[in-house]
Amino acid sequence: MPLSDEDLLKQIATGGKEAFGALYQRYSPRVFGLVMTLMKDRTEAEDVLQEVMWEVWRKADRYDPATGSVPTWILMIA
Repeated sequence: MPLSDEDLLKQIATGGKEAFGALYQRYSPRVFGLVMTLMKDRTEAEDVLQEVMWEVWRKADRYDPATGSVPTWILMIA
């Protein structure tokens, strides 16, 4: 059974590389799609995607479910 987004973020907050990989697989297409729509340049969108996911890695411990869902949190970073 796949872990919830919140469980993945908890694991990421403690250095869980596999959890990060799972979250990346789950949300990178959505983030990339949003960024491509805004930027219209594939290379720049790829760079922004990497920056966004780097922020997710660095700030996973700051996620608060009371403020919104994980996808909303990630897309707000983007």
